[in-house]
This record gives sequence, structure tokens and C-alpha cells, in this order.
Amino acid sequence: MSDLVEVLRELQYGNIPQLLRDAGIRGEVGDCLSCPIALYLIERTGCVRADVGSDVTTLMYEDGTYESASNPTNVEAFVDRFDGLGYPDLIRSE
Repeated sequence: MSDLVEVLRELQYGNIPQLLRDAGIRGEVGDCLSCPIALYLIERTGCVRADVGSDVTTLMYEDGTYESASNPTNVEAFVDRFDGLGYPDLIRSE
């Protein structure tokens, strides 16, 4: 199983907002490279870039390789709610 699939599975069966709070991760609204899930994926997988789209997430590694996977439904729902300002405590303040 790939790193991405493993972490997406963890998110799929976990409480995403609480996992992010427990990890101390806050991100930027409307930025697929700096949303909390992208930052969590970078921390958990060691990738250098995580692009969390509405349907698919892509990770880029230091050696230039990429891996992509479809987002679980609850990841899609989290992204929509986060971008709609539904988790103000997970928004990074300037």
C-alpha cells in the first residue's frame, strides 16, 4: 500500500478535524497546497508537496516521483466545509 493510500485510509476512518487539531495543523482556506490536509500529508508521508483537490490528491516526492489517489468522501466533505469557513480553529492566522 502506498503512503498516500495509507494516510487517506487513516483519514477515511478517523475524525479529520480532531486528527488535525491533535497534530497542531492549521492551513489556508482555498489553497489546495496549504490546506490542513495537504500539510498533514506532507508531515505524515515526507513528500515535498501535496495537492489536495476536491476529488483527487497528488503527492510529489523529493526524487520527482508523484503518486495520486481518489479522495474518500469524508475528505471531500472536509475540504468543502473547510473552504466554506466551517472549521475556523483550523485556519492558519497570519
